[in-house]
Amino acid sequence: MRRYRKAVRHSKRVVVTLLVVAFVLVVLPNLLLKIPSVERAVARRVQTELSQALDTRVSIGRIGIDWLQQIELNDVVIYDRADMRMVAAKRLTGGVELMPLFKGCVSISSARLFSGELHVYRSRPDTALNIQFALDALKKKDPEDKSESLRLNINTILLRNCRLSAVGLLPAQSQPIELQGLNTTVRLFEVDSTGLQAQLRHMAFVEKHTGLVVRELRGDVRLQGDTLSVEQLRLQLPHSRLDLTSARCVFSPAGTSLPTLILTALEGKMRPSDLSGLLPILATLEEDLELSAPEVLVAAREAFMPEMSIRYGEELSLDFGLGLADIDQREDMQVRFRLDALKLGEGIYALAGDLFPGKRPDELSYLGAVDVMAAVTGRLSDLRVKTRIETDAGAITVQGEMGLDSAWRFSHVDGQATTNGLDLKPIAVSKDWPEHAAFDLRLSARREGGTLFSGNVDGRVSQLTYRGYTYEDLTIQGEALRGRWFGDVTMNDPNGSILLHSEGEGLPFGSASSVIGWQLTARDVRPDRLLPGYGLPEAETSLVSSGQLVGSRLDNLSGTISVDSLRWQTADKALLLHDLTVEAAQQEQGRTISIQSPYLRGELQGDFRPSALPATFVRFASDYFPALLQRRHADFHAD
Repeated sequence: MRRYRKAVRHSKRVVVTLLVVAFVLVVLPNLLLKIPSVERAVARRVQTELSQALDTRVSIGRIGIDWLQQIELNDVVIYDRADMRMVAAKRLTGGVELMPLFKGCVSISSARLFSGELHVYRSRPDTALNIQFALDALKKKDPEDKSESLRLNINTILLRNCRLSAVGLLPAQSQPIELQGLNTTVRLFEVDSTGLQAQLRHMAFVEKHTGLVVRELRGDVRLQGDTLSVEQLRLQLPHSRLDLTSARCVFSPAGTSLPTLILTALEGKMRPSDLSGLLPILATLEEDLELSAPEVLVAAREAFMPEMSIRYGEELSLDFGLGLADIDQREDMQVRFRLDALKLGEGIYALAGDLFPGKRPDELSYLGAVDVMAAVTGRLSDLRVKTRIETDAGAITVQGEMGLDSAWRFSHVDGQATTNGLDLKPIAVSKDWPEHAAFDLRLSARREGGTLFSGNVDGRVSQLTYRGYTYEDLTIQGEALRGRWFGDVTMNDPNGSILLHSEGEGLPFGSASSVIGWQLTARDVRPDRLLPGYGLPEAETSLVSSGQLVGSRLDNLSGTISVDSLRWQTADKALLLHDLTVEAAQQEQGRTISIQSPYLRGELQGDFRPSALPATFVRFASDYFPALLQRRHADFHAD
């Protein structure tokens, strides 16, 4: 019993001692701080100590101690070395370590910022951030160092309902980054003059200019100079989630304004509409975009993405790999691109209409589902390409070599395009459009300087259907050299054979100086069958003609048209012409058109438009020679 009473008396002494200590350490300081003169004196003292610790100007309104190991500062402003507001907060609380307190030193181990504003900037690209000196002040202090009465050994930082503005973080940054509603919890492991190592346990904010909403951002962060490393990163937007095993970003690599970025194991789902603030065009994309990239490297001289997978509902499926090296060498840049699969569902056309209203040709929707495979390798100046495109309208294969020059313009092309059949009518851009085609074409071209190309094209069109008629066995051969061109087109069809040789300068009828010449031989041609739908009479014709014209349209053409022979044979009539020559010339006094033949010779001079002559002749003949040409046939027009 006596032992029990003794234990009770001892416990009472301990409790009373603790209450006295609590009163002295907590209640008494708060009571003293209620005295205005004491509060002002303590605030000035803390303000002085904090200014010395940060080596900058600090302003504090009021101070208080809420409980053991917790100090509260109100109306705090911390300035940077340029005497600009760096941190401003209505309330700033800090955790105080107990053991250094008994030794006469205030050591702050945590900081909590409420309703604060933070301003981060870089005055010049070659200078440090304005907060660098504050990061230096946060580096761990030697616990045995007694020279400072205030130590900032902060290992935990919390921001609640804060605002952050940042300017000049990246050399190419055009507008400030402004984060609102910023809530952050950071655990600091190491802070020194060159950087920091921390754990970002939570971050959420809304970016003012883009409207980007970040619900959750966390990961292990290490900042060393201009190099930012992140491990186990998770990003959550309102409807999106991305996970990243590791990332490394160098903001100012030597010799370039572009950052170096290395990502490992990126995967997740992204709702494009979550990024509509960055790109308003994405506002209508409400399905999840699935992403997967085991490794990504983007640097000044190289880019590497061995495997990338993207899925967007039933509309898009993309699997590819990409590698670029020697990017700064322009045309000598090495390229390796592998497109394993690009599948476009039929819904992609409606999606394209939403993204680009009024700019999508409706005819493309008739292509149906699209499946593309491709491979590109080599230097930019000498690329090897192979592509196959399969659609509901047919399939086409393109392969060969191509190159770009130092200005990234096409320098040469050597390729082949092959298809066993394309249904062209559903995607026709006009009424008179071929309905079906099958061809094998080869193209070789070299840039001669500026916009001039030299090269050749040859191939065979095995089938070409137009207005219900299928033309067979068309061959094409062409060559261009320093602005001049030559070409041959042949057709061996059951309803006639045609051989056309043509040559000229410049794009045919492209300018007033364009020159086009030809030699045409047509044998046993049935125009009514080869050109159905034009109302031509049943006839068989043969024609041998040649000529040369200069100009861009009928009213400014000059040159010669020769008809060596023309035979037009119907069931009961025949027309034969030979040695007919028509010459057109532009002179100072007007235009001259002359006709020479064994049966007719004449010349027309004056100020007139050749395009109006056919209609004028038809009206003249129908008025004065009605038996020769009835009025009901006088509906001929020429453009």
